Amino acid sequence: MFLTYIKYMKAFVYPIITILLILSSFLISNHAAAQESFAEGYIITLNNDTLRGYLEIMGEKHAARSCNFKISPNAQYQKYDASQIRAYRFDAGRFMISKTIDNNGKAETVFLEFLIQGKANLYQHPGDKSPRYFLETESNGLVELSEPERIIHNDSGAFYNIPKYKGKLLYLMADCPEIREDIQQTPLRPKPMIKLANKYHDLVCTDEECVIFERRYKKIEINPSVYSGITFKKIIFGAGLYSDYTPAINAGLSIQLRNLFTNNEKLSLESGLQLMRLGQTTLYPPEGILISEHVKVGDKNYYINNREESSIGNFSVKVFSLKADLELISLTIPLVMKYNYQKGNLRGGFGAGPLVTFNIYESKDIIYTYFNDRFGRNVPLAQAGFTGCLFIAVKTSQRGSFELDARYVQELMAGDINKLFRFRSQIFQTSLRYNFFW
Repeated sequence: MFLTYIKYMKAFVYPIITILLILSSFLISNHAAAQESFAEGYIITLNNDTLRGYLEIMGEKHAARSCNFKISPNAQYQKYDASQIRAYRFDAGRFMISKTIDNNGKAETVFLEFLIQGKANLYQHPGDKSPRYFLETESNGLVELSEPERIIHNDSGAFYNIPKYKGKLLYLMADCPEIREDIQQTPLRPKPMIKLANKYHDLVCTDEECVIFERRYKKIEINPSVYSGITFKKIIFGAGLYSDYTPAINAGLSIQLRNLFTNNEKLSLESGLQLMRLGQTTLYPPEGILISEHVKVGDKNYYINNREESSIGNFSVKVFSLKADLELISLTIPLVMKYNYQKGNLRGGFGAGPLVTFNIYESKDIIYTYFNDRFGRNVPLAQAGFTGCLFIAVKTSQRGSFELDARYVQELMAGDINKLFRFRSQIFQTSLRYNFFW
């Protein structure tokens, strides 16, 4: 059994996984040079000079610490932190400006996202755990509106502290009493706060318009794929029997959501449906187990054991292993978070996430007594699991692409705390996909 498993891995799975690892490493090591990760924009130097060029698109937390800028598409980028430039801005809308804020009791110079400029400037910082918001006026300077969420304990119990940003807003905008009711109804989120600051500006300054630096988010894309491939699946019947890694066929369709996470366009979310059929496999008893496992195939009784092989009449056989056609058909629904790197006509990356599998059909001619008596079937109906994947895609047309995907899957029967009956699966899977998108 072990030699068979090694043969399958060497002949098929290992080479594909090796290729995917090499290609993914290539993409990762070169992602900084990829044209697709840069967008047009400019930086403002400490001398207030404006330099146009290309800025790297990064997640919010990275964008608050530094920016990568280059003057032309093929130039090497230069990294700037918030102490080296005054600001940077994408033509698409995001405007980051250098400010000094309090960070855990220490002054730190960071980039804040400039949301609106007017009589009250509004800024946002991603924070360590949740977004932080700042309001700046001529008379009061920069004031943080948000506070860390705290739980207060007393003799009456535990409760969350009451947010104080509304009191701060009432103070900072005290010269405009008409806005008091709006302050009370405004949650501490970007769009409502921009609306409030805009209204405040219009009320206190009638001869000058405020400027809103609103991001232009890409629309969420729903991208379908179809695929088929080969699987090597090992099943473990609790403490009773297990199989070797057996070839199986898989096919399915998937839906990928892109631009779902506005803070990081490299992230996507994938789900779908996959069918897998496992045919003939070989069942073994675990080493060191003295008892026999009873499996009935048609009218014949087999007792799988580690001690002896013998035949008792025509209806009872003792064996060390048993070849059985399980005819197991499974339906799997994964939910995978993917991280994508792109360079030219190549896209690759990795992903991980949970899944649920329903074993919707199995052979009626085979009965594994130990499990059948408990569940009414050989293989329990539902399993939960986890998958990790590596993938590489090649653009083949204006919209389409072919993708090679390799996955490892662990599945475990949900709901039975008895380890003796804990059905498990281990899977190595490769598939060729056609994506109706790029």
